[in-house]
Amino acid sequence: MDAEIPFPLVGLITPFLRRARRGPERYCLVDQAEAAIAVALDALFSSGAAVVPALDELYGLSVVLEVEQGSPTAGLRIRAVLDADPRVVEAYGQGVRRAQSMERSFQNFNGERQARRAPKIDQPAPKLGLELRQLGRGFDRDRARAQAAAKGGY
Repeated sequence: MDAEIPFPLVGLITPFLRRARRGPERYCLVDQAEAAIAVALDALFSSGAAVVPALDELYGLSVVLEVEQGSPTAGLRIRAVLDADPRVVEAYGQGVRRAQSMERSFQNFNGERQARRAPKIDQPAPKLGLELRQLGRGFDRDRARAQAAAKGGY
């Protein structure tokens, strides 16, 4: 069986990536990059190719730019276009629903599935839960330490 040739989404976007001439970032996107990404997404969704693997590669490029290449603006611009496209959200949403369905099927097969139960209104919070007032205690202590350090007494 022949492996499906992936859609070259990253290859369509990289020509719009340039080495930054000044500033702290190593790479930047040209002004037309968002429009180019939108056109590339149109081509992807109309091609009939596997959508999620191509999107994964483009998300991966954005993370590499942001984290490894020290170009967070370029990475964020790519992700902003992807996150704004409802087709991208829908493509991942179907995958999430499919994964959850597969997990439930596996649990049913193994006899591990338990009935879903909503929390009861008239029952106390579970023992593992935190009360809201417990969360504030650490902040008060940290605030007192910061104030003492600012006065030079800590």
